[in-house]
Amino acid sequence: MGQLSFSSSNADAETTKERVGTRCILHTAGHGIVPAVGMNASNMVWEKATVTARRGTRLRLQTADGASYFWHHDPQRVAYLCAPEAGENSDSETHGEAATTELLWNSTYKLLGRRFDHGFALAHLSDKPLDGCELASSLS
Repeated sequence: MGQLSFSSSNADAETTKERVGTRCILHTAGHGIVPAVGMNASNMVWEKATVTARRGTRLRLQTADGASYFWHHDPQRVAYLCAPEAGENSDSETHGEAATTELLWNSTYKLLGRRFDHGFALAHLSDKPLDGCELASSLS
């Protein structure tokens, strides 16, 4: 699919962070994204993907290579990325099914992305269920 044009606004990132809750400080699969990887996202190769089902932190991702299950530590972030466009029917969300919102996938880094009018949001996925998080607010 090629390269993407990303928003250069930090205000969008702050708004997104507030929307998805307390920040996990882990930079491992299924948790946070190493800053250097996130900053290089516009230079990565992306393919189209669709989340065909989700329940909590687990989602089923459909790509040209087939369907696979992945996990992300933050169910709010998963819901944010999978939220239907305005005007779409979101009844399926209540039954654990995802909306058919088109997303972008980078298999090298296991990054799931979605383009919004105000920028681009990313989630780092894991192909295994996750242990707990280490939250920034828990540090003294």
